[in-house]
Amino acid sequence: MNFSSSVLESFSADLYLSTLAQVAHSDGLHPDEEAILREQAANFGLDILSLPDVPHNLAELPWTTRVLVYRDAFMLAHTDEKLSDEENSYLMELARRLDLPVMTVNEIKSWVSDYDALLSRLNQILSSNHANLSEGTGYKENLSSSNISHERDIGI
Repeated sequence: MNFSSSVLESFSADLYLSTLAQVAHSDGLHPDEEAILREQAANFGLDILSLPDVPHNLAELPWTTRVLVYRDAFMLAHTDEKLSDEENSYLMELARRLDLPVMTVNEIKSWVSDYDALLSRLNQILSSNHANLSEGTGYKENLSSSNISHERDIGI
């Protein structure tokens, strides 16, 4: 699943990253936040030390940039696993400056929660692999001990 190029064609990586940096600095830069910002800058081929100022009228940014800025700002603010009062205030102001409808902001927050739950499930799956291997309960072993052959299941 990829974004279509038409959705991302007006995306502004430098303004996106500038806004995220401003969020990260709103309550003091946490080392994890700094690492994410540096990684994003490298991914976009940008110099983190020479980003443009964040314009006050963010509502003029393309819709996709506004939504992605808010989504990632919200995620970045949660990187240190707690949302400070300063970060919360900044995020509320950012949503206003981006001219995002309340419904969109709530959908983004819900998406982030869903995403966190999916990552947690993936971590459980990855962690359980070691337990299953030591118990000898792999997929191949389960197929060979089954009364129904796999070949019959797929019509061979």
